[in-house]
Amino acid sequence: MKHMTAVLALAALAGSAAAQIESQWNFDGNLDAEFGIGILDYWTPDAQAKTTFGTASALAALTPDGGNPNVAAIDFTNDLEAFVCLHGAGPNGGGAYTNDYTLIWDVYIPQSSWDNFDWLSFYNTNCCNANDGDTFAFMGAEPGDWGVGDFGYAGAITPDTWHRYAITFETNDSGDVKVRQFIDGTLVGVGETGRDGRYALYNTDFPDNPWFHVMADDSGDMAPCVIASFYFADYTWDAADIKALGCVSAGGATTPGPVCSTQQSFCDTPADYNGDGLVDTRDFIAYLNSWVQGCP
Repeated sequence: MKHMTAVLALAALAGSAAAQIESQWNFDGNLDAEFGIGILDYWTPDAQAKTTFGTASALAALTPDGGNPNVAAIDFTNDLEAFVCLHGAGPNGGGAYTNDYTLIWDVYIPQSSWDNFDWLSFYNTNCCNANDGDTFAFMGAEPGDWGVGDFGYAGAITPDTWHRYAITFETNDSGDVKVRQFIDGTLVGVGETGRDGRYALYNTDFPDNPWFHVMADDSGDMAPCVIASFYFADYTWDAADIKALGCVSAGGATTPGPVCSTQQSFCDTPADYNGDGLVDTRDFIAYLNSWVQGCP
């Protein structure tokens, strides 16, 4: 069974872990975690052969804070080429799966990928990377955008640029799961899914496959890119905390970077909320509609 040694080690660690679990990987010449109990591994030897480690200046560009971190350049092209993340979390959100979680990536997509590819999948919740990925960069236009068909594509992503992507899932009492998408600290999109649905993660209650896949798609909807940091938490980060992270920092996905976002915010809160030039009850109605959509 693939990764059995890692599964057993992770199960032992998870048994004594705190209720909340988080891990981060900074690709400092290998797949070792910067912190946390999570394990990131190659799905197959093919994936290892398609991964190159080096500095940002050698493989991409300096980060927006002027740093030159170690990074990983990947060139995955099929379902056998992916990272697998044994995250160590258990079920939450009132379901059998891990429903509430946060993912953050610091990623650079070169112009050559824009010129030659349309899609780049960021992760796949399927146990075996055997169905469609679950969040994509769309590079069929410039600028592109980020998301998935279930809850829409949003934001403006550009080639030869470091971007900090974050996505959060939060379950409410009725079993609906609010999805929030962020680019460079800005909330760019909101959607909704269901408890234990497509985006829920296998976990330590599924000993045969307590993992999900990172930078993965079943049909090779991938493109060369450079990843400086990846972060997982089994809880939902507040929008304000993600906003405070700003843009990419050489310190990793949870290290605040400069405020350099050029994204159009999904949620704005002026007194004239609906932008009609008047401050009246219609602004209150517009606010309530925005609140229902999940704006912070």
